Amino acid sequence: MGEASSLFTGLKISNYYKYILYVAGVILIVSLFFEAKGVSNQWLRHIAFWTVIAGLLIWFIDVFFNFIEEYMIRSDSYSKDDFIFWDSIIFIGFLIIQIVVWVAVFFMITSH
Repeated sequence: MGEASSLFTGLKISNYYKYILYVAGVILIVSLFFEAKGVSNQWLRHIAFWTVIAGLLIWFIDVFFNFIEEYMIRSDSYSKDDFIFWDSIIFIGFLIIQIVVWVAVFFMITSH
């Protein structure tokens, strides 16, 4: 039982984008098989699809930035002040990228 649970440790919903990705994926799959009331299924699929794409993209970018941060931690070439500066830059860059991705998804959804 311990082996199977270790396979799913990376799938733990620990960030907001993983939760949004999960919910949008469920909505996308359900919209393929059941008719939604009050909204067209095509519109619902469009919203869910772009939300899933955005969630996956932000997840990938988060993994990439975490890789850079871990490299900086392991590397001895950064002083504490340099690390704090570059870590802050990475954090601010990640926030800006998230805002850009969600604004782009908003415009993709509303332009349909």
